[in-house]
Amino acid sequence: MLKSRFEKTKGMAGILLLCTLLAACGTPESRAEVWAWIDRRDGYSSSVNAMMSALSDATLVTQDPNSLVQQHGTQIEYHASNGKSYLWYPGNRTIVVGQWRAQDFNSAGVQLCYRYGSNAFNPVTKKSGGSWECSKRSFRDSDFLEGNPFKLKAGPVPFVIPDRRRYYPEHLVKWLGGDPTKIAYRDRTPYADQLLRRIELETQ
Repeated sequence: MLKSRFEKTKGMAGILLLCTLLAACGTPESRAEVWAWIDRRDGYSSSVNAMMSALSDATLVTQDPNSLVQQHGTQIEYHASNGKSYLWYPGNRTIVVGQWRAQDFNSAGVQLCYRYGSNAFNPVTKKSGGSWECSKRSFRDSDFLEGNPFKLKAGPVPFVIPDRRRYYPEHLVKWLGGDPTKIAYRDRTPYADQLLRRIELETQ
């Protein structure tokens, strides 16, 4: 039954194009909101403190950077203030427990770093865990949720995400039987994307 609900979002790529057009052709107020959001997200990588403050005790719901070339899919990860991380990854039956930190690489800028257990495996990079891996992040493909709303911890995932399509926090909460209107966002994506989500929820 759960999988059939996911199947209803097969047209996501096409609707995402509509989302892009709405952002480009919207009102001056919506365009201003988008630019303010971009500046704010870029600011998270301006310093170690800024990145730590943005991520500490927050859950990131991150999408593929390019919807036409699917990589990881939708990843949900809680960043505890003690430096532990709990990753809910597509296809996995258990949470991937790891560590996170922000690190300044001087000329390379501030990067977000993760270290997972040696038994973890990244299906995109084909690398095993056990060592720190760092990368620059724009955070433009993520939603920041307050706290740990999905109660991610060591053990089973809330449910198995069956594929690598885009799923938004509203979808995940609804499929878990919750109320999508009560999600506590620390930083949400702009107007056009919110409209897309409402359309998706209303058609399910």
